[in-house]
Amino acid sequence: NPLGAPVGQSVRVVGLSSEAGVGLNGLVGEVTGSSENGRYMVKLADGTKAFRPENLQDATGAPVGKRVRVAGLSSEKGKVLNGQVGEVVGGTANGRLLVKLPSGTTALRPENMEAAGDGAAPAAEAEDEEALLRAIPSVEHEDMDDQHESCIEALRLLVRTLSVQSLKSVRDELRHHFEEEEVLLRQSGFGGAAAPGACGCSGDNGGDAQDFSAMGSHVKDHKRIIALAEDALASLSNACESGEGSVPKAVATSICRAFADHATGYDAFYA
Repeated sequence: NPLGAPVGQSVRVVGLSSEAGVGLNGLVGEVTGSSENGRYMVKLADGTKAFRPENLQDATGAPVGKRVRVAGLSSEKGKVLNGQVGEVVGGTANGRLLVKLPSGTTALRPENMEAAGDGAAPAAEAEDEEALLRAIPSVEHEDMDDQHESCIEALRLLVRTLSVQSLKSVRDELRHHFEEEEVLLRQSGFGGAAAPGACGCSGDNGGDAQDFSAMGSHVKDHKRIIALAEDALASLSNACESGEGSVPKAVATSICRAFADHATGYDAFYA
C-alpha cells in the first residue's frame, strides 16, 4: 500500500468520463490497497479495479475531514490510542470510521471518538501536568534531586512535543535514574535491602514477585513506570520518530502522573 490508501473504506466510483468508465460510475466497493502508479485498488462486485483517488468518494456519509480524539478504548492495544488526535478519512461497510492517526489509519466505532476541540483543552491539560511535576519534592540528596530534575525536563519535553523521540528520552532518563536510585537504596540498606555482596547475595530483592518489603515494592513501581513507556513505544513502532503529536496525550499524562506519584509516595520515605 505505497500511497497509504484507507484500506477497508467503502467508496463510490464517480466522475469517470471514458466510454469504458462511465458504466462504473455509481458502483460501490471497498478499498484494498494502492499501487505505485498513483491509483487505489477497489474491490467491486465483478473484481478489483484501479482508480485515481479523485474518482472515489466515501459511500458511508462519514464526516470526512473532521478532527477527532480517540476515547474510551479498553483493550490493551486500544488504551495506548486514547487521547490521540486524528482526521476522519472515511467509513467502512460495518459502520466504523477510518481515522488517520499519527500511528497509522485505524477503524474505530463512532462512540470511541470525540470532537478534538479548538485546542484549549490540551493547554489546560498541560498546565495540570506541569503542576504535577512542580509539586515533586526534594529528597534532600543532591545527586537524586539532580536526576529528578533531568527526568522532569524530559517529561516536560514529552508533554510539549508528544513525539516518539521525546518518549524514548523519557524512558531512558527514567531507566538511568531508577538504576542509580536502586544502587543508592541498597547501599544504605533501605527497606530491608541488602548491600551488594552482603550475605553472599546480589542485593537484588526487587525481582521476586512475592517480595513485599519496602525495597521490593519500590523496585516494582520502577518497573511499572518503565512499562508504561515501553508499551506505548511498542504500539508506536510505525510512527515517525521525530514527528510531533505521534504520542497519545493520555500516555504523556499517565507517565507524568506515575512519576509524580512515585516521587511523592515512595521517594519521600528516604528523604
